[in-house]
Amino acid sequence: MNLSRQFASYLAVGLMTNLSGYLAYLIITYCGVRPEVAVTLIYAVCAAAAFVGNRKFTFQHEGKLTRAGYRYALAQLAGYLLNLAFIEVFSNRLGIAHQLVQAGSIPVIAVFLFLVSKFYVFDEKVG
Repeated sequence: MNLSRQFASYLAVGLMTNLSGYLAYLIITYCGVRPEVAVTLIYAVCAAAAFVGNRKFTFQHEGKLTRAGYRYALAQLAGYLLNLAFIEVFSNRLGIAHQLVQAGSIPVIAVFLFLVSKFYVFDEKVG
């Protein structure tokens, strides 16, 4: 599959998981939960759903599930920490509304995770 088709598939999977995750984020924070806690609650669920979709549809990965799963967990941990850093810097320190920060962080982290997924997580040539 060429790069543009992979990215389009990645966007489709990401749109479904991130839209539902962002809506859950808005509801949870509206109920008074701190943004950092809301992200923590939602992140693992959305990441797991995205792993299944991206492994099967985007990257059509047929390699070892455990190897890809381990690499994916590391990549998602990096994305999660990046997400928390965005909230800390842009919302907590600079005063930008956390809803806007979260909405803006999603595409940045998505591009980061696409590249890591393509060239590390689901690439069997990487030893």
